[in-house]
Amino acid sequence: MPERLTVTPQERRRLLRFGSVLGTKLKDLITIVSYRTFLRWKQSDRTGRPPRGAGRPRTTQALRDLIVKIAQETGWGYVRRVTARLIPV
Repeated sequence: MPERLTVTPQERRRLLRFGSVLGTKLKDLITIVSYRTFLRWKQSDRTGRPPRGAGRPRTTQALRDLIVKIAQETGWGYVRRVTARLIPV
């Protein structure tokens, strides 16, 4: 089994439908997601907010282009920039 499972919206609705009937007894039965995650899903289902996407937001293309431009013009790569920040002058 993979380390992290991704639950589809359909599976999520199904878990909410069956899990809500069980109430707090679900805490002992649930293994796919944590009980706190289930409660968060339940709350967001009540408020009608769409679920957030997993992971960190993407870096904009403009910022990526700027980083590449700076690296090409200065000759500094990632390692050198990080090292320069760590070593006080």
